[in-house]
Amino acid sequence: MSHMEEAPAKGLSRRAFLSLGAAAAAVAAGSSLAGCAPTPRFIEGNSMTYGEAEGQASAGTNVIHNVKDTSWMTQPTEVTDFAAEYDCDAVVCGLGFAGTTASRELAEQGKKVIVIEKQPEDTYAATGNEFASLNAAILKKRGVPAIDPVEFYQNFMKITSNMPNPSLVMKFAQNSEANSNWYLEPLSEEDFATMTTAFFPPTEHQMSELSGIKFWPSVCSFYGGCNQTKIVGMNHDIAKQHGAEFLYGTTGEYLIMEDGKVAGIVAKSDAGYIKVNCRAVVLSCGGMGGNPEMMAYFMPDMAQALVEGEQLSSMSANDGRGVQMAYWAGAH
Repeated sequence: MSHMEEAPAKGLSRRAFLSLGAAAAAVAAGSSLAGCAPTPRFIEGNSMTYGEAEGQASAGTNVIHNVKDTSWMTQPTEVTDFAAEYDCDAVVCGLGFAGTTASRELAEQGKKVIVIEKQPEDTYAATGNEFASLNAAILKKRGVPAIDPVEFYQNFMKITSNMPNPSLVMKFAQNSEANSNWYLEPLSEEDFATMTTAFFPPTEHQMSELSGIKFWPSVCSFYGGCNQTKIVGMNHDIAKQHGAEFLYGTTGEYLIMEDGKVAGIVAKSDAGYIKVNCRAVVLSCGGMGGNPEMMAYFMPDMAQALVEGEQLSSMSANDGRGVQMAYWAGAH
């Protein structure tokens, strides 16, 4: 997910993503199986209502989960008055693992990079303190068994019923070692001393295989004195040393398109709207876990399983704006 495909600008390459990601969380509580389940019915606006069987009175308040809400598809009104305007080669929107690695990589290549992050600088915190890695140097040093990238790929595709994009999974498997080492490059021995690896050393009865599905200890976990916020900050510093400019407390609004190509981005800070003219934009804004409407739209089966008082959420502050910006720009 910190992987950037070929950018619109010629020569803008990228470093393969650190991790295919920890599991994306989607919470859906099932309704009671006791007694006769109410019959759902469609109502005005293609919403789905529960708590009332057709032609019968309901004992409680109806719950409406609008699984067809498309309001997020509407692009904001064009902004023409800006508090500031910038020019650069590339904008990185969102400063998690993906944005951090993309901004450092582009800056190290000599590109002029502007980074937009909605969190204020003084309270910035990374989300998550671990990542999966195949054969990182620190894991090898500690005696963690090596993983064959092809075997990992085959195992991954097996347990996911061949549903992921195979080229992305293989790219992760082949590049994880080099990219993990690159990302962890700034750490000292004292920093590494606080790192742990789940399921290693193995316990006496720990399984490594079950019905042909294999398990490997390959996680770099940083929950001690050196956490991911500190590591991300180290990578930010390297990007800054190579000329990257960071705009904290700033949120992306929409992409600027010219002749079907990305030509910039409009963002907003406390000072007002800003415009950044650029050759490419890396959208690394996270998911839509904090947007119940988008969650319901993309996971209608989950939304329709909810009962009164429940809603889809991954306990995330990410409101799906990155997905929206990509959609408005013509992405699929």
